[in-house]
Amino acid sequence: MNTPTNIEKLQPSEFQQIVTAYQSATVDLYALERYARRQQARAIAGLVKRAYAATVHLINKHIVTPVTKVRARNRIAMELNSLTQLELNDIGLSRSDIPSVVNGTYDASGRAKPAPAQPKAVTPATELKSAPIANNDDHIHPIAA
Repeated sequence: MNTPTNIEKLQPSEFQQIVTAYQSATVDLYALERYARRQQARAIAGLVKRAYAATVHLINKHIVTPVTKVRARNRIAMELNSLTQLELNDIGLSRSDIPSVVNGTYDASGRAKPAPAQPKAVTPATELKSAPIANNDDHIHPIAA
């Protein structure tokens, strides 16, 4: 539909068509905006839920679990240290065995288990061998005196 620039030249039926089209377009734009805002809110809620879940996982992994393990080891150490030497002898331990029992390195044969292998340390960059640096003395210009 061609709309003349001068609204006064419109016939009443043409004007009504334009008003109706504008009103229906406005309603559709509002509906579209509501839909977009709902979708945006759902997307933000999904991001917040994933961020929350990741935070809870990291807190459990790096704080709660290690603290729980330390508390359990401390409780075992306290229990064993509270026993008399006679009670320790009855269960086949001596006071010197308590740290290895607590750390999980005690072997029932009386020998301490070897400590778990530590990952190989990364060689510092200062110790890395590199190719010799090219000599660029040919390009150095003498300083004028």
